[in-house]
Amino acid sequence: RSIFGGAGFDIRSSVSVGGAVWQALLDAGGTPIGSEMQEILRVEAGTPRCGVEIDESVAPLEAGLSDTVDFDKGCYIGQEVIAKMHFRGKPRRYLVGVEVDGDEILEPNTDIVAENKTVGRITSCVYSPQLDRVIALAIVRRGMHDVGQCLQVGDIAVKVVVLPFVTRND
Repeated sequence: RSIFGGAGFDIRSSVSVGGAVWQALLDAGGTPIGSEMQEILRVEAGTPRCGVEIDESVAPLEAGLSDTVDFDKGCYIGQEVIAKMHFRGKPRRYLVGVEVDGDEILEPNTDIVAENKTVGRITSCVYSPQLDRVIALAIVRRGMHDVGQCLQVGDIAVKVVVLPFVTRND
């Protein structure tokens, strides 16, 4: 499964062979999409990105990455915290999708508010041509992550929705 939610591969290479890899993909019928479309597809798929949704302050379970953690493995850094979250079933924050009311692209790290309290932050925001609307990924506190929850970003309403925004079965 690719970071875009459908069948595929994510290929990374060193700079020294990058050009050759790129040409081989083009020769095989690949179509370049550009970084803007890549970001749109990633957000539509609800895939967190390192350095954006994920950093040293976000646990894998908070980012929706429980399938990447081996709960049977022996000792590793952070194992106790991750195991506690998993077995108690209560991360303190969640990665969620939000639909934005209107056409404004929200800036990353903009506060999300409920009842005059900061309850999270926008992490990525794009206009989705497929959905014909602005969508965003956000990290919000437990209790604010339920589908249908209405929140605010400044004077703009946002609503928590099911991830992924778009399911690709190709």
